Amino acid sequence: MERIKYEHLKNLILRNRDLAEPINDLACYLPMSYDDDNIIIKVPYEPMVCPDCEGKGTELQGGLKGLAFTQTDIELDPEFIQDMCSGRYDVACKSCKGSKIFKYSPKIDHLTDEALEELFLVFTKLDDDRRDAEAEAYYESRGEY
Repeated sequence: MERIKYEHLKNLILRNRDLAEPINDLACYLPMSYDDDNIIIKVPYEPMVCPDCEGKGTELQGGLKGLAFTQTDIELDPEFIQDMCSGRYDVACKSCKGSKIFKYSPKIDHLTDEALEELFLVFTKLDDDRRDAEAEAYYESRGEY
């Protein structure tokens, strides 16, 4: 499997990690079929630095994410900006819950190319379904659907 496709598969599995059914602290089952829940593969776990907080364990409070400040904003309330930059408004990362790593990240580098290709197809379809459901829920909540 091409390296770019392999990395994309790892990201798909990470983004949809709730589909990994834990066996114990060492391994999990991953779905190997889009249509049949009984076709699964057992894979070990590997620790991984959380990609959302980049191993810090914290993130900026939700309401402050993505805000842009003008020079006037900074001049009017420099203490707020200083507090924000110092971490005063940080909360535990939602993805890793402050642990800084994903303890349960499925390890797939030992699988055959055939198994990796199958996983890629399954997780691409599952990810598309999830994105469609999230978009539908978003538009329904806004009364636009």
